Amino acid sequence: MGKRLVVIGDGWAALAALVQALEKQTADTEIFWVAGSGGRVLASVPSIEGEKAALAVERMAKVLGVDIGSRSSGLSYLREFRNKSFREPVWLKGADPNEQIQRRSTELWRAESSLMPVAESRWSKSLVEIEEEFRACLLNHPAVQRR
Repeated sequence: MGKRLVVIGDGWAALAALVQALEKQTADTEIFWVAGSGGRVLASVPSIEGEKAALAVERMAKVLGVDIGSRSSGLSYLREFRNKSFREPVWLKGADPNEQIQRRSTELWRAESSLMPVAESRWSKSLVEIEEEFRACLLNHPAVQRR
């Protein structure tokens, strides 16, 4: 009898664990995906915080062979989504990144600026589209058995 890897869950962490399991899989390894009803919480903002998280999404896409498009990164988009204004924030108008961060700190209310991430990334596709493509690849992968 070979190894059995069991991944429990239906969110991003489970998808990442499944991709990692596929990377480490050997011929005698069985991968089981135990998921609930399929109910998920979708990201409210189509961007992801932090360089490590962005690199993890890109690694998952590479392993699964999913084209997620090109990445763009910048200061937080959250304020623009909340205000639904979709115009360039005041703090982005400086050419120097250090100046942009300084402006962000002075233009926002102190508590708001401490909660907002400094940098976010997004791709040509939305996170919902990326997640659905990852999920479809994993559901159709011959090594993954969904329970």
